[in-house]
Amino acid sequence: MAMFIDVCKHAFFLGHGVEYFLRKAIDQLYHRYGVYEGSKRYPTFVEMEKVLVKEYVKGREMLWMSSAKRAVASLTFTGILREVLNVPENDDLAKLLKSNVVIEMDNLASLEKTFMAEALILWLYHFQKSCGVSESLKHVTVLEEAHHVLSALKERAEGEETVIETTLRMVREFGEGLIVVDQEPSKLSNSVLANTSTKVCFNLGAGRDLSVISEALNLKPEERRYVDLLNVGEAIVKCKLRFSNQLHVRVPLVDLYQTSKSGKGMEGNIVP
Repeated sequence: MAMFIDVCKHAFFLGHGVEYFLRKAIDQLYHRYGVYEGSKRYPTFVEMEKVLVKEYVKGREMLWMSSAKRAVASLTFTGILREVLNVPENDDLAKLLKSNVVIEMDNLASLEKTFMAEALILWLYHFQKSCGVSESLKHVTVLEEAHHVLSALKERAEGEETVIETTLRMVREFGEGLIVVDQEPSKLSNSVLANTSTKVCFNLGAGRDLSVISEALNLKPEERRYVDLLNVGEAIVKCKLRFSNQLHVRVPLVDLYQTSKSGKGMEGNIVP
């Protein structure tokens, strides 16, 4: 429960006062449905919203309750997310790890995307943890537009490593690999920049992004200009566990149009 509430706080930028009301509502529903006694019938966000609406508050607590209701309402509003999240029993998510799966979130709002991604990461951590420590790679997760989840802004606001960054760091122990993809490295948290073993940088313009990625690649001041000079398909790679120096590489061209047109290797594995 604690980690899930931390995910809610991180995704919706909530404070400690809101945490109290979320924890109280979940605890009340867990008792109602016997979750603490082993029941697999978990409460939904719709039911949590009803509990929050009935709660009487005054003074400063009204502001905290308003924030709590706002966050939960975004998960219960009529639409795609309501139908996905608010069910008493979930599908077997473990089957997602048995094949190549793309989870597309284009139709979700920004905060909804963040919450869904972080909730899936939290589930992934607990699932892999239940399978035990693994010295071999079992599964790889790719996070696109990763700054929505691994945010430098939220890291600065919390003053420390966030719950999601901690979760992603710990899940590696259980055989989970992570590929972080983003076009704006300056928006990524310091934690993810520091704790990734291999970094691949394609062409970037000047500004904060260039400065951040140059530092992450450990480029000398006179070498930083090469990032802006990279042609399409060229990249600078830093792989500290294998090579002492950075590498200049060329990536083979993949015809995305033909790949998407044929759907080869992806048919039946796209989750809307």
